[in-house]
Amino acid sequence: MFQPIPRALAPLAVALLVTACGQEKAPLPGTQGGAKPAIDPHGPAETPSAASQAMVSKPSTAVEEGQSLALKLEGIGGKGEMDHALAKLDDPEAKGLFEMGFRQCFVADATKRDYSGAAAAMNSVLQRDPEFAPAYRVLAYCALNTGFDMQGATQHYEKAVELDPDYGEAHYALSFMLTQFDVERGREHFKKAMELGVPDERNLGSRFYPE
Repeated sequence: MFQPIPRALAPLAVALLVTACGQEKAPLPGTQGGAKPAIDPHGPAETPSAASQAMVSKPSTAVEEGQSLALKLEGIGGKGEMDHALAKLDDPEAKGLFEMGFRQCFVADATKRDYSGAAAAMNSVLQRDPEFAPAYRVLAYCALNTGFDMQGATQHYEKAVELDPDYGEAHYALSFMLTQFDVERGREHFKKAMELGVPDERNLGSRFYPE
């Protein structure tokens, strides 16, 4: 089981994960010199290195207009995912909190992201609706980006798909996490995500889950 890793040690943790057992690993979000995450596995794209660009497919780059925390329009972590989640909430206050937190977490301009604020918003949503799966999906991503808490992130993704077995983006994110320590279980979640029409933005199929 994984424990939270201090942010200063995140680059070393990533290197160890990538080289462990001589197997290729998906590049998890970490820090480069204490800076922002290098690669975003299941949200709007960061600015990857040349090596990273060779390993991943390019997600949609079309972005909302007229929003200070604008999302990409399509794909994982995009406006479509947010709108689908909002349609499941009846409480207007919970809707407002969720939209704010989702935008804080996945805003296309990564310099505007506020993971702590997003996590606080999701916890408030869960106080109103403890079984709202999308809140756990956002909490998972926040956990990974505010302490490199792989164990916490994985548990949140697992809770999201337990509550909503048809939550494709959460299955995809969980399949990404499981490339690190349980590829066979990850394959099940990847297959489910593909059945639900989630785009394979990080080429996990060819890299880790070939037919």
